[in-house]
Amino acid sequence: MGAADQATFEAWEPAGRTFDAVIAAQSWLPTTGGLTRLPPDATAAILEAVGTAIDRLGGRFTMHYTTLATTAVRTGPHSVAG
Repeated sequence: MGAADQATFEAWEPAGRTFDAVIAAQSWLPTTGGLTRLPPDATAAILEAVGTAIDRLGGRFTMHYTTLATTAVRTGPHSVAG
C-alpha cells in the first residue's frame, strides 16, 4: 500500500470528562477483577482487609474518574466520502 492509498485524518477533536463517584464497600468489593486468579482463601483475606479499610473511612470513599476520547474525520481514498 503506497502513500497515495493511505487514508488521512483531519478535524480531530479530543474530549474528556472528569467526575467523582461515592462508592460503598458493598458495591466496590465484588468488582475487584484482579483477584479472579487468586485461590479463594487469598481472595477472601484480601476482600476482608479492603472491606475493613473502607469501613474505617466511614464505609464509603470517593473515586475520581477521568474519561478520554478522540474523534476524527477520515479523508482520503478510504473515506466514506472519498
